Amino acid sequence: MAASEADHVQCFSTYEEADEFIRKYEVETTSQYVKRNTLNFGKHSITTLDKRRIWFEDHRGEIKIFDNGIPFVSIGKEIRECHHGPKRERKSAKKVEQTEHKYARRKRRIIQDTKKQFCTAVIRIKIIVRFPEFKIDLCASEKEKKQVLYQLKESFSDETKETGSFCEN
Repeated sequence: MAASEADHVQCFSTYEEADEFIRKYEVETTSQYVKRNTLNFGKHSITTLDKRRIWFEDHRGEIKIFDNGIPFVSIGKEIRECHHGPKRERKSAKKVEQTEHKYARRKRRIIQDTKKQFCTAVIRIKIIVRFPEFKIDLCASEKEKKQVLYQLKESFSDETKETGSFCEN
C-alpha cells in the first residue's frame, strides 16, 4: 500500500492524550469514529516481561516504529473507523423467524437502506512501553542488543519482585 499525504503518525505520552486529540479532531471535521477492534486495551501497564517480545523496531502491520535505540514492549492496539465506513451487519440480527403464514408480513419500501458510504478513514492506535534507561547506540551489534535485553529482563523482574510494579517513563 502506498503512503499518501493524508497518512501521518501522531505520538502521545498517554492514551488519554490520544483520546482527547481524536475527540477534538472529530469536532473539527464533524466526523465520528467508532471502535471496531481492540486487543488488550485498557491495560496501560505491565507487571512482567515473561512471554513478551521486546523490540527495538517494529515494521509489522500498519503502524511502523523505527529504531531509535530505545527498547519497547507492545501492550495493545485499537482500530477506530469512520461511522460512515463499510457496512458490518451481524448475522444473528438477520435471522427472521419463519412463520407458517406469509400473508401477515408487510412489505415496506426502503428508500435508504443504510447511512454507510464506505468511508475508508481509519485511526489505528498502538500502546507501547519504552525503556529509555536501556538506550543503546543505533549501530550496535546484535550481540550488544541481546545483552541489553537480558539486562532489561533481569532488572525488570528484580524491581517488580520488590515493589510489585515497574516505573514507566
